[in-house]
Amino acid sequence: MGGSQGARSVNDFIAAHLAHDPDAWRDHGWQAIHLAGEGAVERIGAAYEKASVRARVLPFTDDIGAAWSAATLHVGRAGAGAVAEAQVAGVPSLFFPYPFHKDRHQAHNAQPLVARGQARILDDQRTAEANLACHGSDFSESLRANAVAPPRDIRSIEDGARGAIDTLVKQGYLASCYLEPGAPQSERFIQTPS
Repeated sequence: MGGSQGARSVNDFIAAHLAHDPDAWRDHGWQAIHLAGEGAVERIGAAYEKASVRARVLPFTDDIGAAWSAATLHVGRAGAGAVAEAQVAGVPSLFFPYPFHKDRHQAHNAQPLVARGQARILDDQRTAEANLACHGSDFSESLRANAVAPPRDIRSIEDGARGAIDTLVKQGYLASCYLEPGAPQSERFIQTPS
């Protein structure tokens, strides 16, 4: 997943990996839901077709819940939304943080999932060739290891939200949180540090 715009280097890496090691996909019966962004659907779809891997390649989806519920492994950027969704869905993830942010905040976003063993961070080398050289073998191994994934630790949306808020409070992004179930809407708010 690469957000509604797609993630070109991740798309290119997947296409290159399909050509490089199609057996890692085919031998384990992988099927893909690939959110490629506008303009990449045909090219990425052709890579899956050439590798004889079943895939549904879309520019984006409005039904992200269905995509997460079908997922056994997630590959994509590490934006706050994607990390939170992966945590709530309990889906093992390989995150390619956006490489051009000066503060590398996407890598920081993914750290809680890395710490609990649900994710790995792969540094985006920016080209398909460099990403394949750097991550191709590990990615093939991840496909093989996750082909028969253990049961997920699926959290409720409420547990996921509370976990995300607790993390933000611990990291100092939020001073205090008031999310009392059943409280009047005016009393359900988040205070940010002043």
